[in-house]
Parts: sequence; structure tokens; C-alpha cells
Amino acid sequence: MKIKFQILSLVGITLLFLFSLYVNAQVKSCPKDWVLDGSKWDNYEMGCDTTNFYSGKTSAYLKSVKSKIKGFGSMMQVINAGQYHGKRIRYTAWVKTKDVEDWAGLWMRIDDYNMFNISLSFDNMFDRPIKGTNDWKKYEIVLDVPETSSKILFGAILSGTGKLWLDEVNIEIVDHTIPVTGMEKLPENPSNTGFEER
Repeated sequence: MKIKFQILSLVGITLLFLFSLYVNAQVKSCPKDWVLDGSKWDNYEMGCDTTNFYSGKTSAYLKSVKSKIKGFGSMMQVINAGQYHGKRIRYTAWVKTKDVEDWAGLWMRIDDYNMFNISLSFDNMFDRPIKGTNDWKKYEIVLDVPETSSKILFGAILSGTGKLWLDEVNIEIVDHTIPVTGMEKLPENPSNTGFEER
């Protein structure tokens, strides 16, 4: 019984330590209001760069701090979706990359009100990735925000090793004539129901 209690105590202390590391990584926030996240967030570093920027005096960066990474890191924000209900929005940002081995991109996700935070629309530029070393370029994601949306999550993603810089982030309402990116639209009607088409 005593050994069992010691093991449980050790597990509890370990979990508390890991949680504090996670919280510290999230709180150590430069740039302000952005958080570090991802499947391997502790393999990445987020910060501010006052020597390399597209405009103004500062950009944000996300870079790998391990030589090999199977997973991704992200710098992100979450905002309330209320003011965008029923609208189509465009998220733009200027991005620069260096030695991106796997891929990088912007990402945005619209979540609904239920407790499971089901994604109503999503795009992470996986179908049009940024790779290698590239100078500043403007990228965009366009998604619809349904009436049932609760929050909008957006940021930049880096899969594997490398570094990206982010500057001039903007979210704006756009006309519905501008096509959405990301999730494919489902067909309106069933097709090939007789299985004659191959």
C-alpha cells in the first residue's frame, strides 16, 4: 500500500511538472496574445524578431529547436465568432520561411457551440504548402462562419524542422463571391448510384 501511494505521488508530481512546463511555454508570450501550441509544441520556439520583418518594426517567428521532429508546432490566437456569424471571412498574413523541411502554412478553424468543439470549417494550407526558403509573401485563407459558430482559431503552422516569420495578420469580412479555401464542398446530390460509371 505504501509503495502504491509513493508511485501515485510520483506520477502526480510528474504530471504537475509537465503541466507547469506547458503553462510556462504558453505564458512566455512574445508576441503578446499569441500562444505556442501543436502536437510537438515543446520542440518549437515562438518569439519576436526586430531585425527581420515585412512592415513596422517587429515580426513574430516560429522555429524548430530539435534536429528531427515528427509532428508540428503552431503559434495561434482564439477569438469569439459572434461578430462574424453568417459571414465569409478572409485571414491574410505575410510569411517568410527558412529551411522548412516538411511544410508550413497559415491555418484557421471555425468551431461550433457544442462541448466537443467540432470543426465547422478548416484550412491549414496542406494542399498548397510552403516549403524550403522563401522571401516575404502574402497568403490567405477564406472560410464561412456559420451561425452556430462559437470561436475562430487561427495562426501559423510549422511541420517538421525549419523557421517561419509572420507579419501583418488580418481578418476581414469578404463578399460571398470570393471562393472559400480548405474543406471541399460536398456534392448537392448523390452520383453514380447505378455504379455504371468507372
